[in-house]
Amino acid sequence: MKQDRIILGIDPGVATVGFAVLRVGCDELELRDFGVITTSPDMEFPERLGLLQSDLRHLIGRHAPTEAYVEELFFGVNSKTALSVAHARGVILAELFSSGIQARSVTPNQVKLGVTGDGSADKRQL
Repeated sequence: MKQDRIILGIDPGVATVGFAVLRVGCDELELRDFGVITTSPDMEFPERLGLLQSDLRHLIGRHAPTEAYVEELFFGVNSKTALSVAHARGVILAELFSSGIQARSVTPNQVKLGVTGDGSADKRQL
């Protein structure tokens, strides 16, 4: 009998990091947890990254995921925001690696397709 998979999905950010934890069994799918990790803009940037890392470590410890999917970054105009979120994504990937969890990158369209069946779905449909 194949063992259940515990999947951690992460939408990276600095102020807000979205996450969901799923258990995938032979014939079932269970949403175990979902929410956001938030940091205050009043904190210094390194402190925000440290808080993100600490909260992610706690989440990993609570759910013991067997694999993770981290959304790739997509930014059109604001390079300052893109750089900050890239730092946060790096912290997320490093924490997953140090926890022994294989992380895969997924594009926003892949997430939309997997959740709704439509790669061009809007946020309301998600």
